[in-house]
Amino acid sequence: MKKYLILILSLLILLTAVSCEPAHSHEFGSEWTTDATQHWKVCSGKDCEEITAKAAHTYGEPTVTEPTTEAEGKRVYKCTVCGAEKTETIEKLPAHTCDFSKEWTSNDNYHWHICTGEDCTKVSDKAEHSFGESEITKYPTSDTEGERQSICSVCDKTKIEAIEKLPSKMSETEWILLFTYENVRIDSSADMDAFGSVETVMLVDGDIVLCDPDTDGQYYADRTVFSDIVFSNDYDSFNHIGNNVYTAASVMIEEEGMEVAELSDVILTITDGVISSISYNMNTFGISVQVAYTFSMWGEVIVEYEEPTLNEGEFAELIDPENFENVTLDVFRYDDEYTDVEYITYYYDGNNYLCEIVGEDDYITEEGSTDDGTVAALVNNADLFEMLNSLSAENFTYSLVEEMFAYGGTASFGGEEISDLFIGIENGVLSAVYFITAEGINVNYDFFDYGITVIESEVAE
Repeated sequence: MKKYLILILSLLILLTAVSCEPAHSHEFGSEWTTDATQHWKVCSGKDCEEITAKAAHTYGEPTVTEPTTEAEGKRVYKCTVCGAEKTETIEKLPAHTCDFSKEWTSNDNYHWHICTGEDCTKVSDKAEHSFGESEITKYPTSDTEGERQSICSVCDKTKIEAIEKLPSKMSETEWILLFTYENVRIDSSADMDAFGSVETVMLVDGDIVLCDPDTDGQYYADRTVFSDIVFSNDYDSFNHIGNNVYTAASVMIEEEGMEVAELSDVILTITDGVISSISYNMNTFGISVQVAYTFSMWGEVIVEYEEPTLNEGEFAELIDPENFENVTLDVFRYDDEYTDVEYITYYYDGNNYLCEIVGEDDYITEEGSTDDGTVAALVNNADLFEMLNSLSAENFTYSLVEEMFAYGGTASFGGEEISDLFIGIENGVLSAVYFITAEGINVNYDFFDYGITVIESEVAE
């Protein structure tokens, strides 16, 4: 009996002890537990396997890595609740064959052909531009910049470069370039108080000038007709007053170191980088002239000129003695200072000479003489024709400056070497022979009145 009581008492004590322990409370942390399809949270209590918030993943928009012909792409999905990721593979793109455009693509430095395939970034034929010679498309002024363009010879890319504004004064180099006349028409007028007005047209190609082409125009070298409009020595006298107009109060014109004219109130206008007009008042040797030039047709081929030539046959015909039967000659000899001057006019009938200072009916022969020894020295056709017959036509070239044929070989007159030999030809006959002797004497023969019998007279026995 006693044993049963002890057993009952022990059970009561055990039940009392068990009923006195506190009750268990689940704790779910912030960490998610996941598998391929779901997520949930697990109780953090010891030996507690209780779970909560179990649900399927909720995926947002994927992050995509595009595939290429060499690598697979992928889509990565991320659960918006637990952050679990799911990756899907995107197959490689099929192999791509580039089809390059025939049109050029370019930037400032290069040109290339792009592939026309979608999303293909490959290019071909990439190279630097090949820009040709630039052309001025907008001339600068003192107020605005100009522009010059050049075009790539491969892709036609146009490069535009700025040209600086014009300064208030030009440099000497820029100034001289203004007076380089290459293919231009120059209309000029000169109003002289004492003599009235004169108008002239000149067509210029840089080396050759055709004056008054609509009338009986003659060709000249440019420096022989532009002496009064070339201001290159006085470029610093000009001030730029805007709109490409330059003015100078006074400009002196010199020839061979001597002042020959003074220009005042000079106005020079530049249009599109070239001279368009010049006007001024000129005082030369006491004569006042109002001068105006207008320039046009710049760059156009307006002078058609064929340089004269002289062949052996033509030259032989010129100096044929039969051509000199009945001709009048002027002979002029002088030194550079004009301190030793001799002049005579005489008539030559092919054999004999009639000299003005001898007398109307007094002939002399080549070997003859007169009381005046100068006449015999000047009248010396034998030496003249001997010299002419020794010349070769191939050594003659035409000089626009002198408007005569210049001889490039060696020549002698009366046994002495001469220099600066020129011959003139007019209407198919010899019109002039000029040269300088070894002593520096200038000798000029001028022939005129061919075929005209001056005096009918018997040569004195």
